Amino acid sequence: MKTSFVLFCLGGITLYKLRRQPQNPKSEKIDGVIFGETGVNFAYQLGIIKYMQQTFHLDDYKFCGISGGCNCAFILSNKIDVDHFFDQFVIQIFNCQNQNKYTTMFDICKITIYKLYKSICDLQHMNDKLYVSMTKVFPVWHNNTVYQFSDYNDLFNSIKTSQYIPFLFGAPYNIYHNQVHIDGYLSSFFHYKPTNENWVTIKIWDFRLYYYLTSIIHFGYLFDEDYHRTCYTTGYKDAKQKHDYFLRLGFKTYSP
Repeated sequence: MKTSFVLFCLGGITLYKLRRQPQNPKSEKIDGVIFGETGVNFAYQLGIIKYMQQTFHLDDYKFCGISGGCNCAFILSNKIDVDHFFDQFVIQIFNCQNQNKYTTMFDICKITIYKLYKSICDLQHMNDKLYVSMTKVFPVWHNNTVYQFSDYNDLFNSIKTSQYIPFLFGAPYNIYHNQVHIDGYLSSFFHYKPTNENWVTIKIWDFRLYYYLTSIIHFGYLFDEDYHRTCYTTGYKDAKQKHDYFLRLGFKTYSP
């Protein structure tokens, strides 16, 4: 019953997105970049931002993460090399040695991220650059976008909450600032923007629909290192082939 409810919600939102009329992106000045939900295919989106890091000016943007997209927003707001993040975080955590550690996964991630990036994570800098989207359940189901983090624990709990799929990680919800919250994906699908500025959204279904449609049903591969390597490599290749997609959104390339 619990699983059916989650799949029903995710399936309904997916159908909405697939039936929505496509909009032609406009090449305007970008204020911020939103990274959308990924499910288990977060490494595919990491491959996309690897190409973005190599090719486009990103220093002046704000970044917002929705669910699995928080990884990309965190990386770019701290100017972390995505290859380093993939090798030292993704591969070190999401492998067969941690198989089925769903309920303790976020605890492992928190320790590992802090060890890796405590020397370069500038909280004050992130407070001007990083936004995290989550879903507040009570008293009315609505989106809650957070920023201006008080400390590392507050930052990590916001990222955890944005990715907290009900029941998959144990509990039906996560507590953020003494309030019940769940995955940000479930409240950010109607033309979401974290602020009243010009934001563009990087959507994995614009690169390869397969990785969007399998984002939930492939969760059995969460601790499969080879699966994540394939996603990462494919995401990079697909982004490279879609170079003009970024130009239409308004990204500027590095000068030759």
